[in-house]
Amino acid sequence: MRVTTEQGGRSDQEPGSVGASALCGTTRILWTLAGVDPDLAARMPRDEQWCFRRVALAMLIGGAFQLSISFTAMSVLTDQKLLALGVALLISLILFSFDLAFVHADWISQGLSTPGLQTWSGYAARIHRVKRGLSLGSRWLLSIIAASLFAQCLLFVLFRPEIDSYLAREHAEANALVVQAAWQEHAKLLTALNERVVVGERREQELGAERSLLPRAGQESGITKELAHQDHVRSSLEQEIENMERALDHQRTSAAAEQFGVKLSTSTGLRGQGDYYQFHQLQAQQTAQALHIKRTALEELARKIETLRMEQMRQGSTVITATDARLAALDQALDLQRKATDESRRERQVFEAQRQPWIEEHARNDFNYVPPRSGLLADLDALLAISKLSPALAAFVLLLKAMIMALELAGPLTKALLTPPSTYATAVALRFLDCLHSETERRRELEHDRAVATDRRETVAHAIEMARSRRRAETQASSGFHKLFDDAARATA
Repeated sequence: MRVTTEQGGRSDQEPGSVGASALCGTTRILWTLAGVDPDLAARMPRDEQWCFRRVALAMLIGGAFQLSISFTAMSVLTDQKLLALGVALLISLILFSFDLAFVHADWISQGLSTPGLQTWSGYAARIHRVKRGLSLGSRWLLSIIAASLFAQCLLFVLFRPEIDSYLAREHAEANALVVQAAWQEHAKLLTALNERVVVGERREQELGAERSLLPRAGQESGITKELAHQDHVRSSLEQEIENMERALDHQRTSAAAEQFGVKLSTSTGLRGQGDYYQFHQLQAQQTAQALHIKRTALEELARKIETLRMEQMRQGSTVITATDARLAALDQALDLQRKATDESRRERQVFEAQRQPWIEEHARNDFNYVPPRSGLLADLDALLAISKLSPALAAFVLLLKAMIMALELAGPLTKALLTPPSTYATAVALRFLDCLHSETERRRELEHDRAVATDRRETVAHAIEMARSRRRAETQASSGFHKLFDDAARATA
């Protein structure tokens, strides 16, 4: 049976379908992605053409998801974005090509599974059904492997804080004794610094106490005490003289303003030498007399103080010189001690502020230190341990793998499970059977020609063999006659 499915073999067209000549470039691309022949699909009913578009859309969604999930997975494994994109494109292209080949072959397998064609296809149909099951199973296996790998990479991204926390906790547990020893060593050094600061502060107090006692040695004599008292009296007297000078100046200004009629706060503004002028003038005279007395007393006091100083220099010059030398030495020692104590305080402050980095560095330099685990294997172990501790996370992993498989297999699943038997599948199956029958007839004709040629070769070989046999017989007979004649001739002679 031969079925003609070429475009020129049919002049009729299904109602509501799109003609082959009216196909646009986008429709051809979509139908090619759906695994169908655009020229043959153009003569199919419109509902089947919409089915082709759905399969093509599912293929595009699956391809886009394959590219995105591959890029995400590669980005986890390498920091080079261009390399990750190139590998992701390669992986998605391989998967998409496999899906496209599967969808294309599944149309033929679906058509051969039509009940009316099963008796025509025979052994070939059974082979295609087996191949369809193997293709679907292998694609499922590939999807399970890909989904497992992609899910692990996605989990690395989603649960990176938990993974880092688990690895950090594991690292801390492995180095607990080393870190504890480092803490103890740090505490010892910090205690030593504290003791240095305390000793320095105590030394400062001792030097300060000794220095505060030295000036009192010069005050043990009566001359020193008298000098201090007289200095205090002179200061008071100088202050009184200054106040009296200001008062005298103010009184004289008021008297002059009253005389010349200048308006001030202490004058009437009337020109003349009346009672107000006389009052201010009298106050000025009294203040001048008192000021003269105070200045005389200040001069006498200055002479007395000078005499006491001369006596003090004569009696205590040796003691004062030794005290000044000791004071200078104590001041220098106290300054040096303060600098040393401040340096100890700063060292203690820096050492205490850098406690954690110091402990980490000291622990890393220890012989028993266990370095932190890193890399893909460490992340896998951490994720597996977290999954065992959290049933919710294990369920989430299964759901994530199922979702990745569903989206990654969008095209093949839509074709294999959600596409009903169609006219197109039957048409491509009939075209396949037509090609199969043509090939079978061609092979039969070729075998017949080979058999005929073989028979001809055998007949010619038999004829040649017969001719060779006759020639050998004639040669033997001729030899016998010649021998007989030779024997007769020898007997006659």
